[in-house]
Amino acid sequence: MTDELSLNQVETIIREATNGFFKDSEDVRVTLRITMEFQRFLLRHPIELVPSESSYMMGTVQSGVDSFFLVGHTCRVFSGLEEAWVPEHVLPSAFVEVRTAFLRHFDVLTLPSSTPVQRLSSLLSLLRIQLAFMAHSFPWGQR
Repeated sequence: MTDELSLNQVETIIREATNGFFKDSEDVRVTLRITMEFQRFLLRHPIELVPSESSYMMGTVQSGVDSFFLVGHTCRVFSGLEEAWVPEHVLPSAFVEVRTAFLRHFDVLTLPSSTPVQRLSSLLSLLRIQLAFMAHSFPWGQR
Protein backbone atom coordinates (compact mmCIF):
# COMPACT_ATOMS: atom_id res chain seq x y z
CA MET A 1 0.00 0.00 0.00
CA THR A 2 2.87 2.33 -0.72
CA ASP A 3 0.78 4.28 -3.23
CA GLU A 4 0.82 8.02 -2.71
CA LEU A 5 -0.83 8.63 0.64
CA SER A 6 -0.98 12.15 1.95
CA LEU A 7 0.35 13.18 5.32
CA ASN A 8 -3.23 13.91 6.40
CA GLN A 9 -4.33 10.40 5.42
CA VAL A 10 -1.55 8.78 7.44
CA GLU A 11 -2.27 11.11 10.38
CA THR A 12 -5.89 10.01 10.21
CA ILE A 13 -4.82 6.37 10.26
CA ILE A 14 -2.77 6.96 13.43
CA ARG A 15 -5.45 9.12 15.05
CA GLU A 16 -8.08 6.43 14.44
CA ALA A 17 -5.74 3.67 15.66
CA THR A 18 -5.23 5.58 18.92
CA ASN A 19 -8.83 6.73 19.36
CA GLY A 20 -7.75 10.34 18.93
CA PHE A 21 -4.98 10.17 21.53
CA PHE A 22 -2.50 11.87 19.20
CA LYS A 23 -4.98 14.48 17.98
CA ASP A 24 -3.22 17.80 17.31
CA SER A 25 0.19 16.38 18.24
CA GLU A 26 2.94 18.31 16.49
CA ASP A 27 5.41 15.55 17.35
CA VAL A 28 3.29 12.96 15.55
CA ARG A 29 2.94 15.26 12.57
CA VAL A 30 6.72 15.82 12.39
CA THR A 31 7.37 12.10 12.86
CA LEU A 32 4.94 11.10 10.12
CA ARG A 33 6.16 13.81 7.73
CA ILE A 34 9.74 12.60 8.06
CA THR A 35 8.67 8.95 7.86
CA MET A 36 6.78 9.62 4.64
CA GLU A 37 9.71 11.57 3.21
CA PHE A 38 11.98 8.64 4.08
CA GLN A 39 9.56 6.27 2.34
CA ARG A 40 9.63 8.39 -0.84
CA PHE A 41 13.43 8.53 -0.62
CA LEU A 42 13.58 4.72 -0.49
CA LEU A 43 11.15 4.36 -3.39
CA ARG A 44 13.33 6.67 -5.52
CA HIS A 45 16.44 4.60 -4.77
CA PRO A 46 15.78 0.88 -5.25
CA ILE A 47 19.45 -0.17 -5.16
CA GLU A 48 22.01 2.60 -4.94
CA LEU A 49 22.25 5.82 -3.00
CA VAL A 50 23.45 9.18 -4.15
CA PRO A 51 25.69 10.42 -1.30
CA SER A 52 24.28 13.97 -1.40
CA GLU A 53 20.70 12.68 -1.14
CA SER A 54 21.70 10.23 1.57
CA SER A 55 23.33 13.08 3.50
CA TYR A 56 20.18 15.19 3.09
CA MET A 57 18.02 12.31 4.34
CA MET A 58 20.34 11.82 7.33
CA GLY A 59 19.82 15.48 8.22
CA THR A 60 16.08 15.14 7.80
CA VAL A 61 15.96 12.14 10.15
CA GLN A 62 18.24 13.94 12.62
CA SER A 63 15.86 16.91 12.65
CA GLY A 64 13.08 14.65 13.90
CA VAL A 65 14.95 12.75 16.61
CA ASP A 66 13.31 14.67 19.48
CA SER A 67 9.85 14.07 18.02
CA PHE A 68 10.68 10.39 17.38
CA PHE A 69 11.62 9.91 21.03
CA LEU A 70 8.55 11.74 22.33
CA VAL A 71 6.21 9.70 20.12
CA GLY A 72 8.00 6.47 21.04
CA HIS A 73 7.83 7.24 24.74
CA THR A 74 4.16 8.22 24.51
CA CYS A 75 3.33 4.94 22.75
CA ARG A 76 4.21 3.10 25.96
CA VAL A 77 0.79 3.98 27.41
CA PHE A 78 -1.11 1.90 24.86
CA SER A 79 -2.44 -1.34 26.27
CA GLY A 80 -0.93 -4.41 24.69
CA LEU A 81 1.73 -2.59 22.70
CA GLU A 82 4.66 -3.35 24.97
CA GLU A 83 3.77 -7.05 24.98
CA ALA A 84 3.06 -7.24 21.25
CA TRP A 85 5.96 -5.24 19.85
CA VAL A 86 9.24 -7.07 19.89
CA PRO A 87 11.96 -4.83 18.46
CA GLU A 88 14.38 -6.53 16.14
CA HIS A 89 17.64 -7.15 17.98
CA VAL A 90 19.65 -6.68 14.81
CA LEU A 91 18.64 -3.68 12.79
CA PRO A 92 19.17 -3.67 9.03
CA SER A 93 22.43 -2.05 7.97
CA ALA A 94 22.81 -2.64 4.24
CA PHE A 95 20.74 -0.21 2.19
CA VAL A 96 18.70 -2.97 0.53
CA GLU A 97 17.88 -4.41 3.98
CA VAL A 98 16.89 -0.97 5.29
CA ARG A 99 14.69 -0.40 2.25
CA THR A 100 13.00 -3.82 2.45
CA ALA A 101 12.34 -3.65 6.21
CA PHE A 102 11.13 -0.05 6.11
CA LEU A 103 8.71 -0.55 3.21
CA ARG A 104 7.34 -3.74 4.84
CA HIS A 105 6.62 -1.89 8.10
CA PHE A 106 5.19 1.11 6.23
CA ASP A 107 2.75 -1.22 4.48
CA VAL A 108 1.61 -2.63 7.84
CA LEU A 109 1.22 0.91 9.19
CA THR A 110 -1.13 1.85 6.34
CA LEU A 111 -2.84 -1.47 5.58
CA PRO A 112 -6.60 -1.18 6.28
CA SER A 113 -6.69 -4.58 7.98
CA SER A 114 -3.93 -3.74 10.47
CA THR A 115 -4.93 -3.52 14.12
CA PRO A 116 -4.11 -0.45 16.22
CA VAL A 117 -1.32 -2.37 17.99
CA GLN A 118 0.12 -3.49 14.63
CA ARG A 119 0.05 0.11 13.39
CA LEU A 120 1.84 1.51 16.44
CA SER A 121 4.31 -1.40 16.44
CA SER A 122 5.09 -0.63 12.81
CA LEU A 123 5.51 3.05 13.58
CA LEU A 124 8.03 2.23 16.33
CA SER A 125 9.89 -0.09 13.96
CA LEU A 126 9.93 2.60 11.27
CA LEU A 127 11.48 5.06 13.72
CA ARG A 128 14.18 2.56 14.73
CA ILE A 129 15.01 1.85 11.08
CA GLN A 130 15.35 5.56 10.33
CA LEU A 131 17.64 6.03 13.33
CA ALA A 132 19.71 3.02 12.23
CA PHE A 133 19.99 4.48 8.73
CA MET A 134 21.23 7.75 10.19
CA ALA A 135 23.75 5.95 12.42
CA HIS A 136 25.06 3.72 9.64
CA SER A 137 25.36 6.63 7.21
CA PHE A 138 27.11 8.95 9.66
CA PRO A 139 29.10 11.14 9.09
CA TRP A 140 29.19 11.63 5.31
CA GLY A 141 26.02 10.00 4.05
CA GLN A 142 27.78 6.99 2.58
CA ARG A 143 26.92 3.40 3.38
